[in-house]
Amino acid sequence: MLTRLLTAIVLVPLVLAAIFYLPADGFAVLMALCLGIGAWEWGGFMRISPIMRALYVILNAAGFALLWYLREDSFLRFMILEAAALWWLAALVWIMIYPKGLTADQSRTVVKGLIGLFTLQPTFVALCYLQSMGDNGPLRLMSVLVIIWSADTGAYFAGRAFGRNKLAPKVSPGKTWEGVMGGLACSSVLAMLGAWYVFDLSGINAAVFVLLGLLVASVSIVGDLSESMFKRHAGVKDSGQIFPGHGGMLDRIDSVTAAAPVFLLGLILLKI
Repeated sequence: MLTRLLTAIVLVPLVLAAIFYLPADGFAVLMALCLGIGAWEWGGFMRISPIMRALYVILNAAGFALLWYLREDSFLRFMILEAAALWWLAALVWIMIYPKGLTADQSRTVVKGLIGLFTLQPTFVALCYLQSMGDNGPLRLMSVLVIIWSADTGAYFAGRAFGRNKLAPKVSPGKTWEGVMGGLACSSVLAMLGAWYVFDLSGINAAVFVLLGLLVASVSIVGDLSESMFKRHAGVKDSGQIFPGHGGMLDRIDSVTAAAPVFLLGLILLKI
């Protein structure tokens, strides 16, 4: 626990500095590096050789570069976010039927590689676009991160205090429905604050934003469970060891990969 706390104390200021002080191009490069590490870790889930993992990283990096080059294409952005939302809906079904649907044959390895692309590429689009959305872009990005973090924190404490009914015992035995309820309660409060402070919403518009926040918090749980599912299938505890006490890059951003694209898609559809 002490190691986790010390790592968080170091990481949080760095994350905040990157979000608020890096220019859009610099932030995009940083996100490409972080998600490139995530691509390397995803290669571990695929059980492929180091050379193939390196090629998979290069493939993802090429995708990040192309998407940044085409960042003004609103139709492409929307289609990518929509595809991500459909994938996370499919992931929910996959989690519900686990361990069915995951085998070790080569075709499934290819499928997992495609899933990695559907996970990492939309995350790059969402994070970079949110951070660059005008003067309050960094606050918009922080709003989704705060919703995710509050859901995770609320779920942890509510689960420890009241957890009885397992959420997905075959995927992540420690998570409970009581934890989910606690996480959603916390995220709804933070979403309301975000509606007022970041988006200057009130009345029905604020209520709609809170509903979006609850959806995003729920999807963040699916992202967490999805990574747990792939780790369990690969027989690993953590995706990597880059962060002492926390594991790998994917262990830190699993919720973000699901929540950020859905959040941005929601903002676009609601025209906020």
